[in-house]
Amino acid sequence: MQNIVCSTCNTHVMAKDNFVQFGCPGCSEGKIVRCQSCKNVSNKYVCAKCEFTGP
Repeated sequence: MQNIVCSTCNTHVMAKDNFVQFGCPGCSEGKIVRCQSCKNVSNKYVCAKCEFTGP
């Protein structure tokens, strides 16, 4: 099983009820993972590949 963590808070999202995973809007190569908590309060994330910052 993969160890998937939130890009913002580093929480293991597989233990959460709801999370989202998508390609980076800046480079399309990086993978962004957001837990529901970070998504709800619009915490910022940074792409590990291109350093794109999103809400």
